[in-house]
Amino acid sequence: MCNQTVLDFTKRVLAAFPPREDVLEFGSANYNGTVRGLFPPGARYTGIDIVAGNGVDIIADAKTYRPPWPPDTVVCNSLLEHTQDPDLVVFNAWQVLEPNGLLILIAPCDPWPPHSFAGGPLKGGEWYKNVSERELKDWAGMFSDLQIERSADNLLLIVGVK
Repeated sequence: MCNQTVLDFTKRVLAAFPPREDVLEFGSANYNGTVRGLFPPGARYTGIDIVAGNGVDIIADAKTYRPPWPPDTVVCNSLLEHTQDPDLVVFNAWQVLEPNGLLILIAPCDPWPPHSFAGGPLKGGEWYKNVSERELKDWAGMFSDLQIERSADNLLLIVGVK
C-alpha cells in the first residue's frame, strides 16, 4: 500500500535520517505505488518479494533472505499483515541491517479491513491479520530506538534504529 500517509511518513523519516544509500525493501511488489522514488537517485535499492512483479528485483522470503551487503535501511511496507510470522520478518530485518541502520515499517492495524496482498478481497489461501501495537512494542528491545505512531487512517508507522 502506498497512500499519502505512507509517502508523507517516509519523506519525514528520510529528512530526519539522511543519507540512505543501500536500501532493502521486504515485500516490494508494487500493486498501488511505491516509496522507491523517495530515496536518493544514486541509492542502491533492492526489492525482495516471494512473488515476481513490478518492483521485485529478487524473489526471496523476507523471513530468511540475506543480502550480500548490510543495508543501511530496510523498508517493510504493508507486508507484516500478510505473513503468519511477522516476528521473523522483523528479526531478519534487524539481523541484516548495518549498525545504526534504519527500519521503516508501515502496517495496518485494527479496524483495517482484511485485504489481499494484491488489493481487493482476500483470495483462497492468503493470510491476513492486522498488526497490533503490542506486537510492535515487543520488538522494541531489538532496536536502540523505536518510534511508533498511529495514523488517522489506522496505519502503524514505525521507525527503528539498530
